[in-house]
This record gives sequence, structure tokens and C-alpha cells, in this order.
Amino acid sequence: MKLFRALPGAHHGRSRFIISALEEKISRRDEEWQPTTKRGRRLKAMLDRGAAERGPGLDDEGIAAELRERRGGVH
Repeated sequence: MKLFRALPGAHHGRSRFIISALEEKISRRDEEWQPTTKRGRRLKAMLDRGAAERGPGLDDEGIAAELRERRGGVH
């Protein structure tokens, strides 16, 4: 979403159509990716099997905490 907020508004040379198209594209990001090729399906299966080993994903605060820990900062 940071990228979208950084885009200039329609009055700065961006048409309302382009802004609307970007909003629609960004809203579709929440849909789960489905591979269309045999190779893609095989790679997705490997990712799904490894998800349990990797654990849950980190949010912004989790990433910041992980970086502080790795850099030797206060936990």
C-alpha cells in the first residue's frame, strides 16, 4: 500500500481511470495465487509442505523485532 500512497493524485497527470485500475488491482492481492502450469503446481506443493516448518509469517513489527535481535539490539 505504500506504493499506492506514493503515487501522485489524478490532478498531477494521472487519470482517474488509471487510479481506479490500480485500486482494483491492489484489492485483488488478497486472492490466493493458483499456479497454471505443471511446474508451478509442483513448486506450490513444495511451498505448502514447507509452510509448517517455516512457521507463521511476520508483520512489520515482527520483522523489526527480528532485525533488532539479529543485530544484537534490545529484545
